[in-house]
Amino acid sequence: MSRRRRAQRLLRQLAFAGLGWASAAAAQDGGGPSFSLSGFGTLGATWHAREGVEFRRDATQPSGTRGNEVSLEPDSILGVQATAVFTPALEATVQLMSRNTVDAGYRPQVAWVYLKFKPSENSAVRFGRLGIELYMQGDAADIGYANPTMRQTLVIAPARYDGIDAETTLPLGPGLLRVKGMVGLTAGRAEFGGDVFDTSGAFLRFGLVDYMVGDLTLRAGGGRLEQEHEVSSPGYAALVAGLAVTPNARELIDAISLEGRRFDYYTVAAAYDSGRWFWLASLGAASSPGLPTIHGFSAHAGRRFGRFAPYVSWYGQHTKGDFVRTGIPAGLSPATDALNAAADIAQSSSRYNHHGLALGMRYELSSQSALKLQVDRIRYRNSDNIIDPEAAAEPSWARRTRSLTVWSAALEFVF
Repeated sequence: MSRRRRAQRLLRQLAFAGLGWASAAAAQDGGGPSFSLSGFGTLGATWHAREGVEFRRDATQPSGTRGNEVSLEPDSILGVQATAVFTPALEATVQLMSRNTVDAGYRPQVAWVYLKFKPSENSAVRFGRLGIELYMQGDAADIGYANPTMRQTLVIAPARYDGIDAETTLPLGPGLLRVKGMVGLTAGRAEFGGDVFDTSGAFLRFGLVDYMVGDLTLRAGGGRLEQEHEVSSPGYAALVAGLAVTPNARELIDAISLEGRRFDYYTVAAAYDSGRWFWLASLGAASSPGLPTIHGFSAHAGRRFGRFAPYVSWYGQHTKGDFVRTGIPAGLSPATDALNAAADIAQSSSRYNHHGLALGMRYELSSQSALKLQVDRIRYRNSDNIIDPEAAAEPSWARRTRSLTVWSAALEFVF
């Protein structure tokens, strides 16, 4: 039995055991569970003027805003969450969400479904479908109202997994220390370089440590993800067949293959919110044997003036590293030159080089709704947020730096 099947079987057993336990606990408590319903949403519009280019929120979306068109696709989200509290120590949560994804378009999907057990006031264990929390506010990336800026710029795709997490918070000196661990199998698909990848079933082990003192939170986190599936597109299969006859076939195929590939993630971050001033700075890295490390950074800062909160954001990703060559000399024939170029382009899909500067304004309409306006100026050679067929047809080392200005507006709410 594969590791994926064993993990799925264990999760089913835990779910049935947890439901039985919940029923017994509720009966012993002398009454049925109490229920609550909440939700969140974003009605977001984006626009840019670059023809032939699409801007999307993240790599889980198949498409985005096209040049000179106003689109609701990247940022519009609607979520509903129901929670049943069986006892003070045991509860269950289900969250349904609709957003534009490779998986289902706008069809509602189960984003969260888990049982939560609290063995003490300061600790909790959950199992089921959960959000990946590694970067700051990572488990709230889709809740626009909970984020100061229009969208988070350091994200993990996939963003969810089926598994278990556990956390505890302890007093330490003048502050609180929070420790959290996550283990399970990822869920969802993503699109990179024109190919759709099945990112489900990857074995995930993540952990983080927060230290909170006053208005300041410090974080260090990291973990490992082991990819389950290979790229399955016809174009990839044809490329592998061509590369198989080159002198450096084994190294080349290893450099573009995903099946069984290990990715290691690291992050450090600091966040501050005094009620008036707020800022966040985060550094992250993703590495894999045989591939260049992807370095990412994200920072924003702002100040509240009554209902208004202007802010500035700076972010980007940088990747460097040598390409594995086919070993076939240039100019041998048009066919071999095309194969050389295809090998470089395939490797370019994992080399992100872009940076952006954003200016924005948040206006609190009420205690449960806000309006945001934001403009981003992005310079890129390869970006997972920007679909640019002209750039993607060239190896990244030959691409000129392009620019894109994206205008965004959103009405965000919780209920």
